[in-house]
Amino acid sequence: MQHVYKPSAIALALVLLPATPDIAIADNDILDPVVVSASRQPQLVSETLASAIVIEREQIERAGGADVGDILRFHAGLDVVRSGGPGQQTSLFMRGTNSDHTLVLVNGVRINSATTGGAAWQNIRPGNIERIEVVKGPRSAIHGSDAIGGVVNIITRAAPEGHFLEAEAGAGRYGTREGRVATGIRQGDTHMSAGIDVSDTDGFPVREDENDDRGHDNTTLTFNAGTRLGGVQVEGDIWQSTGTNEYSAFGGVERSQDYRNQTTRIAVSGAPHDLLHSRLALSRADDNLQQNDSDTFSHTRRYSADWQNDLVLTADNRLTVGAFFEREDVDSTSFGDTETDTASVYAENALETGPHRLTVAGRHADHDDFGTRNTWNVEYGLHVTERTRLSAGVGTAFQTPTVADRFGVGGNPDLKPETSRNMELGVHHRIDSNRLLTASAFYNEVEDLITLEVDASSPTGFTAENVEEALIRGVEVAYVQDWNQWRVRGEAILQNPENRDTRQQLARRAERTATLSVTRSFGDHWLNLNALRSGGSEDFAGDLPSYTLVNASGRYQFDHNWSITARLDNVFDEDYFTASADNAPQVFFNNPGRSFFATLRYEIN
Repeated sequence: MQHVYKPSAIALALVLLPATPDIAIADNDILDPVVVSASRQPQLVSETLASAIVIEREQIERAGGADVGDILRFHAGLDVVRSGGPGQQTSLFMRGTNSDHTLVLVNGVRINSATTGGAAWQNIRPGNIERIEVVKGPRSAIHGSDAIGGVVNIITRAAPEGHFLEAEAGAGRYGTREGRVATGIRQGDTHMSAGIDVSDTDGFPVREDENDDRGHDNTTLTFNAGTRLGGVQVEGDIWQSTGTNEYSAFGGVERSQDYRNQTTRIAVSGAPHDLLHSRLALSRADDNLQQNDSDTFSHTRRYSADWQNDLVLTADNRLTVGAFFEREDVDSTSFGDTETDTASVYAENALETGPHRLTVAGRHADHDDFGTRNTWNVEYGLHVTERTRLSAGVGTAFQTPTVADRFGVGGNPDLKPETSRNMELGVHHRIDSNRLLTASAFYNEVEDLITLEVDASSPTGFTAENVEEALIRGVEVAYVQDWNQWRVRGEAILQNPENRDTRQQLARRAERTATLSVTRSFGDHWLNLNALRSGGSEDFAGDLPSYTLVNASGRYQFDHNWSITARLDNVFDEDYFTASADNAPQVFFNNPGRSFFATLRYEIN
């Protein structure tokens, strides 16, 4: 299918609330949270030279949703695409890059699938997530392969000071039933928390031309603990998502599969010298699929070791050096058993002098099948005033083909790694203590982009190929205001993701997107509105029309312990599509219609 590129323009409007008094800005407040994924060191968003978003626990609760994709979609530049209802394949296209160009971490552990390349977003429940960090732009120098479009780091809950207990139960449309329990304690340097989140839904037909519902169930477990032994900090965490997903195979035949996604991490850190801090993290990630109607399976185990050393050279100069090793073992009925090792060394230097801030990072990786790869980032920031910072950056990234790209159905063993170079200009302006305006322009060239090309000799009719180059250009703006009982966030992006060879728009990526989030608090109660306007995009089967999605939610707090939350998704019952299934005639994957959910909650803290 030829993708027709349609030039267009968008007017970016910001909703400004009445100005507030100009008072001193706190070092760390709701408009300036800490982010740990943009660099090898924790930073305030105002100090981060990359484009970064932090979605805090409060925002996660107010957005609600069946999975993390329901939360991310209300941020411009994050195109969430679903191939049907609950539990069906879900993809994220960040700033116009491919769905496997975003590195996805849970507590810092990579969960990108070794077969599809992307993460199983549909299996990541939001109930026991503390915050989500989104960093846009290349981050291979910091995190390795996959980070061409950016990084999403999902951080599960850890106990606050003292103790807490939360229990909730809810239900809603499509036979959806949910329950969650979480508890934890923290005393001094020792903490421990655990949670279980269970959901089950009857779902709805995956495609327009089907009538049978396809259900999904999920059980998510989280555990987090840590303590200090002498001068050494020891911590560990586990995240596990298991369940069964019903889906439609070719011809509408009903099938189901069991899945398990899991991360396990243990980290030991300490300061052998006043100017040196060292940390060793060992982790394992599992991504397993087992078909229930056949013997087909895919099992991935990924082991990694990350040794990071932070050295304070001067009060304004910090150097980080480290080594990283990863072994990926994939066993599948499609292509057998494969094992791949990747060894890397990395370094990052951050220098701050007066109004100037400079960060330089580099990584040298040695891959079993693709040899050595070097990536780097250079970012410069200038505080022209106390409230205004200008930034400029350039960086490179790479993505190695997955084993499915090379050896699966429609695979190509001769594929080369994808590489990219990104340039970005940005401004971060703190209007006053309650209002923040950010804007950025980016230019991302991706070479040897892997796409599916029509191939009559292939059993599936297509084969994975490296196209010469893709070019993604864009501008995005965001405005945030926290004023009295109101909190407003508006974002918009205008982007041009195209195949440079054919001048066609890349599939399933909107050129224009705008989002708006408004929250009004009434003491312990609140009302929330999330809105998304997505411009039309292209797909393999033709045009995907533009759409508007509005979700509303609210909480009523009966007393200190009891509350009820209600959520109305797709308020205007928009009939919208983010992916097409077939071309002749054109058939789309369904999305949920107007849906009501209610949750009763009990908490002690």
